[in-house]
Amino acid sequence: MKTSIAVLSVFIMIMAFTQSTYAQESNFSLKDRHNFGISAGLINKTSVLVSSTDVNTKIGLSGGIYYDYGLNEEFALDFYAGYLQGEVKSYNYISINEPSFKQTSVFVTPLLAGMKYYPVKLAFNTNVRPYVSLNAGIVTGYSTYHSLSLLYSNVVEHKSQSVFACKLAAGIDTAPSRWVRVGVHAGYLFAGNFDEAIGNLRNYSGIEFNVTAGFSL
Repeated sequence: MKTSIAVLSVFIMIMAFTQSTYAQESNFSLKDRHNFGISAGLINKTSVLVSSTDVNTKIGLSGGIYYDYGLNEEFALDFYAGYLQGEVKSYNYISINEPSFKQTSVFVTPLLAGMKYYPVKLAFNTNVRPYVSLNAGIVTGYSTYHSLSLLYSNVVEHKSQSVFACKLAAGIDTAPSRWVRVGVHAGYLFAGNFDEAIGNLRNYSGIEFNVTAGFSL
């Protein structure tokens, strides 16, 4: 809930900035510019449970780092390395014949590349530009299983799986100065099914809402 409020607050601030910059000098230059930044927000992951056919919905954190390069004033190459919230599950059971401690840790990372399109005719003003983006790549899931026994050796298992993924998004970027970029975007991450569950889920597709902040060179 607190994260949702924070995302909404940033969106309101950006829209307020939009309305207050009509008369300002343009800071938004895209061609031949290198843009670096971070994003943070939420993803609503909807998937089929491994143990049943019920639909399971989880809201988790998402975020990452991005790099854009402006090809002209409307198109930019876009590269993204992100993080989707996994989980850590612990189970303690004291018995001679069973491990006394079990833990499973999960980490999920999308690596995507694609294109952003900033239509000049739809610009709110010279410093606020809407865009749409399409990226494709892979989502890799990492899981570590650790079992500690009272009488036997520790058991540690590491697994990693990768599946194809793509993301379609729309957002707004603002340029408070020539060197600073702030924005919001919403999109949907389409990901394939892992062969084995990563945490409780085999699929990490979902709707994302993110705020972004970075700098432009």
